[in-house]
Amino acid sequence: MGKKQVKNGELEKKKGKGRKLILIILLIIFIPIILFFGYRFINNKLEDINTKKMNNVINEISKDRIDYVFIEINPSFVLTIKENKVNDIACLNDDCVSIYNDIDVKGKSIGESIDNIYNLAKEKGFDTSKGVKVKTTISLNFENKDYISVEFIDETSKQELLSNIKNNEEIKNKSNVGYYTKLWEELKKDKDYDKVYACNMDNNELKCYIILQTGINKDSDYNVEDDTGLNYLQSIFTDSTNKILNTLKKFNFNIKNNKVIINGIEFKYVPLFTLNGTPYKNVLTANIIESLDNDICDQGYAEYDDGKCQVDGGMYLIPLNEVNLIYPNSITDNMIISKLGIAESIIKNYEMNNEFKKSEREWNERVERCLPKVKAAGYNYKNNMFPCCDGTNEEQGCYSCSGKESSANYCHIEHNPSDVYTIIDGKEVLFPKGDYESCTNLINIFDELKCN
Repeated sequence: MGKKQVKNGELEKKKGKGRKLILIILLIIFIPIILFFGYRFINNKLEDINTKKMNNVINEISKDRIDYVFIEINPSFVLTIKENKVNDIACLNDDCVSIYNDIDVKGKSIGESIDNIYNLAKEKGFDTSKGVKVKTTISLNFENKDYISVEFIDETSKQELLSNIKNNEEIKNKSNVGYYTKLWEELKKDKDYDKVYACNMDNNELKCYIILQTGINKDSDYNVEDDTGLNYLQSIFTDSTNKILNTLKKFNFNIKNNKVIINGIEFKYVPLFTLNGTPYKNVLTANIIESLDNDICDQGYAEYDDGKCQVDGGMYLIPLNEVNLIYPNSITDNMIISKLGIAESIIKNYEMNNEFKKSEREWNERVERCLPKVKAAGYNYKNNMFPCCDGTNEEQGCYSCSGKESSANYCHIEHNPSDVYTIIDGKEVLFPKGDYESCTNLINIFDELKCN
């Protein structure tokens, strides 16, 4: 009995040592994983905090920025905007000058100001039928105002428009140099400055661009042969994606679910993209989705995608190193559009086929109308064709093909001489005018009988 207890005790000790060994092994395996993901989690949180902090700094300093909105109706105006309110107004043509003293928009929102000016122009008898054309250096959105069209302009276009000012010349002297200087000093404090993006002052305007260099430098870098290479590639992609998207967020770009939303289109970030043989680094890409008429899909020329008749018609590409981060709307100025012409080709084939069907339908209708006249004129037409020449048939209107290639299925129609072509021994042969005509050719007979 004592020996058995000793053995059981030793067995328990061995099991205890085994459990400790397994626990140690598990700790060795999982502690690095926990530390890795813990580090990533904490690092991502710190990145989010830094992004929000810089975004707040940029937005706070932007309150000192002067922006311009140019309005063309018939009278043409320019508004200076500060903190989304009209700061000042000047005229760009004489029509504007004639109603300038009646304009009261200072301190009002941009939308309200445009409505006031539009209604005033209408009251004064100006032609407002073409609506309002707005050119601006900032992002504007006019919901439920379909009479307003918006165009984003760059600094050069802005200066050209300002040169046309007719009054209130002081607007020309308003400067953003102080705002740019203050903003630049704050951006230099950002840990991503000079690593992900950098700025420079160009003609008294601050411009900031993406400068991040990823580890993906050529298309072949995307090709990996083992898990080690794949993990390395994923690490580079994830790291650069986070840095790029966080930077865009700082400058108020519209980011949702790791996609950049531009004019309702979802763009994804790619470290390297080659288009038409040209490599681009740090780009946004999106497919060009072209809608087609449902009848095109119904006839099998294209397929429905998510219930819609549409095709991928090419690619939108935006190289981020050319986008001035200070003005998010400038992103569309650098968009490269590469269309494949798929939609155009599908539509062309669809229209050609419909035209053929239309012609075939019109021909059948003409045949149905005109055949009685053909038979009444003495043409021997049976079973939808003229009797073919086989060397023996000499019925009315059709004579033998003696001396000619009888297998050509051509016969002489005395009422309708014409040039006829056929294929003999793989070659196109012309039968002399007035001698032979196809057994199924009715067009000239219809024309002769003036039957349409």
